[in-house]
Amino acid sequence: YHLYVGTVTVDTVSYANCELIFNLPTQSWRWKERAKSITSFERYNSSGANRLWMGATDGAVYDQSKYTDGTIYSSDGAVSTTTDGSAMTATFETAPIIIDASKAKDIGELIAYAERAQGVKLYARVIDKNVRVLTPYKPLGQLKEFINNFTIDVPLGAMIQIKGEEYSTNPYFSFYGFTLDVTDGGQLKKS
Repeated sequence: YHLYVGTVTVDTVSYANCELIFNLPTQSWRWKERAKSITSFERYNSSGANRLWMGATDGAVYDQSKYTDGTIYSSDGAVSTTTDGSAMTATFETAPIIIDASKAKDIGELIAYAERAQGVKLYARVIDKNVRVLTPYKPLGQLKEFINNFTIDVPLGAMIQIKGEEYSTNPYFSFYGFTLDVTDGGQLKKS
């Protein structure tokens, strides 16, 4: 289900030409910013394959690329022209993960997994149990391989959150997740 909400601000971050997408099978939401202001969405049956066509305020009709297409457009493109070359933004955040000080001794590194990584920038921030506020995101580095290793400094007893960003006309990427290399501190004595 596609819902166009236009320009919105959430937690002091503004999003232009924002579209919300609800995935019925997974019962999950995602969002994207479009290069153009969209006025209508329409499902179009092209030789038995459903396509998403979008009408824009500039009068153009856009055809949404699918992963199964022979040619995957990596920027907004109109049906009447191949593409207009507008870069697209990709941003994601993970849910915060608790780093349990009673079981962990040290965090060595973060290992991120991505297909077609192409320079997605990763950031991390922590919520410290003593401060109880979000800290600003700090850069970890760029995803360049399928397996990417980053040194990370997270205090024990905190929560960590990861964010990824990319703005380009590059083809799509897939972020599969990450692993934290945590040294086990053993069990705390109860005496």
